[in-house]
Amino acid sequence: MSHHSDGPRMSDNGTPTSWMAYARCRDVPPEVFFPSDGAGVEVAQRYCAACPVARQCLGYALDNHIEHGVWGGASERKRRRITQSLRARVRRPGTSSPLTLTQGDDALPGTVTPSRVRPAP
Repeated sequence: MSHHSDGPRMSDNGTPTSWMAYARCRDVPPEVFFPSDGAGVEVAQRYCAACPVARQCLGYALDNHIEHGVWGGASERKRRRITQSLRARVRRPGTSSPLTLTQGDDALPGTVTPSRVRPAP
């Protein structure tokens, strides 16, 4: 008898977007995640709240400087705040390497955190 896991395997197949195959939004119309008002943002965030790859999604949006839409449960405004907070933490003379964070980092209370964020240019 073969053993099947209870959920998707989160292993990376070598592509930087392999996590997208496990996203809850994959079968939802894209316009849900590009709302025109605050109520629309809340609808999108409800999908993200139960998504098994929300952390990877948020990290992807931050790493790629995506300005529009809801990614990993974070609105455009929230991602700008996260980026500003992280840049402030790494803005030191001579620092040019990415910052590595772990889930629960105190710079991002109540949010998931990306695996890496590029410091300000």
